[in-house]
Amino acid sequence: MGEDGALPARHGRVRRYLRAHPWLTDITIGAIYLTLWVADSPALLTSSPLMTVHVLILTTLVVLRRCYAEWVLAGVVVVPILTRLAMTAWQISPTMPGDTHFTVEIAGQTLHRTTLPFIDVLALMIACYTVANERRLRTSLPVVGLALAASLAAILTWAPSTDVGSWATLLTLVVSLAFLLGSNVRSSRQRMEALERRALQLALEHEQREQLAVSQERTRIAREMHDVVAHSLSVMVTLAEGAAVAQDHNPEMAKKAVTQLAQVGRDSLADARRLVGVLRQEIPDQPVPGQPDPGAGREEATRDPQPGQHDVARLVESYRRAGMPVTFTTSGPDLPPDQGLHLAIYRIVQESLTNVLRYARASRKIDVQISSSGRDVIVTIENEAGPGEQIMPGSGKGLIGMRERAAVYDGTVHAGATTTGWQVRANLQVPGQARSWSSPI
Repeated sequence: MGEDGALPARHGRVRRYLRAHPWLTDITIGAIYLTLWVADSPALLTSSPLMTVHVLILTTLVVLRRCYAEWVLAGVVVVPILTRLAMTAWQISPTMPGDTHFTVEIAGQTLHRTTLPFIDVLALMIACYTVANERRLRTSLPVVGLALAASLAAILTWAPSTDVGSWATLLTLVVSLAFLLGSNVRSSRQRMEALERRALQLALEHEQREQLAVSQERTRIAREMHDVVAHSLSVMVTLAEGAAVAQDHNPEMAKKAVTQLAQVGRDSLADARRLVGVLRQEIPDQPVPGQPDPGAGREEATRDPQPGQHDVARLVESYRRAGMPVTFTTSGPDLPPDQGLHLAIYRIVQESLTNVLRYARASRKIDVQISSSGRDVIVTIENEAGPGEQIMPGSGKGLIGMRERAAVYDGTVHAGATTTGWQVRANLQVPGQARSWSSPI
């Protein structure tokens, strides 16, 4: 047995082949059993039709051992007994001239086995092994016990009184050995099957985790794209409409609006390229032999950092340039350098301002506040509706995205109407800190 495991591999292949072809295995065992009988007692088989039938019946039982294990065991016990009774009734001598004998020495006594034993020991061993291998212990143990008791009764009935003890000891040892061997093989097979099931279960769980990770990544990317596209298009539409209105009576303002429109478009395109570039690098194209490398000449994905809390001021300024009366204030200590937390704050502010731009363009005042206590960070976006402006309900998808981002940091998001307009309040826990209590709006 070398370190490369060649012998275990061959052994495994043989075992798998025998398990996959049970009938071939049983027929081979039956052929070996019949060959041993013919080699042991050729004269007796040719001179006694009863013995020929006896051997053929036992061979058939050995071949069918796996299908009817308990019945086969009963047969290999009963058939030799019936054969002995028939030979006694018909006054056929159980020993014929020219029989082959072999000797067995047990406890200092020498026993002579004839071709017609009281119990066919080889068939009994095969049947006991099969019952122990194919059936549960609570079934196999009493069945094998009954078979042993019947065989011992036959020995007590027909064996010479001087050989009864030795034959009983030999038979008990043989049956016990076959039973223990079959039980051990069954236990080993069950352990292997349990390991195989566990391996399949682990592989399935691994595949499910991978699918879940892919689904979560797709959700994250979809949320990022939604925030980028929704923000960009909303601002660009507002700037374009403002430029169209001002181009006649204030060309300079219209020019500034168009310039800002181009800048917003470039920033949004850079964000989209960053997301798509990350996807391309996470799932690289596999080169085909003989074909040029698909990644050759491809631009490297930009590795600019994701927007965070410190970019909120720039975000607010872009909305202010679009004509929205936005004010921005911060308070409390600086947050830890957690890029995910900063991105969540940025996206919550971005989504809230985008919703104001969509559904409350005439707002007279918009306040953005970020307050940190070292344990929690509270983000509040509140707008004061314009005169006669009605609150327009949105699709709710943006609010779902904000809540998902806040949930990552054990936070909550509350959104609803106030006496003067609308308010969004997000409470996020700083990673590694105990959560502080704050009253909802």
